[in-house]
Amino acid sequence: MSAYLKGLDSGKNMMKSHHCFDDDILDLAILRTPIGGPSVERIRSMFGIGASEYRQRLASAVTFHQTRLAAGTRANLDRVYGAAILAGLARDPDL
Repeated sequence: MSAYLKGLDSGKNMMKSHHCFDDDILDLAILRTPIGGPSVERIRSMFGIGASEYRQRLASAVTFHQTRLAAGTRANLDRVYGAAILAGLARDPDL
């Protein structure tokens, strides 16, 4: 287990930590994708995983949040922005 996951798991259940980890991966992708995405070195230093696992976890997080957004009943700016970002990431051929 990476040091990042160990830090997240301090006393919390692993499922919650796992979800938080994937959300952090999603946050990094949202910030870095417009400028070419994070480097392999950055991914490894931040999360302790390789590029392949990063892409798998990112795809999983995108799918999870797209499902949640689709289930929403209210339109608001956060939802519209979130849907646009997730749709862009879902179209990424590297995921």
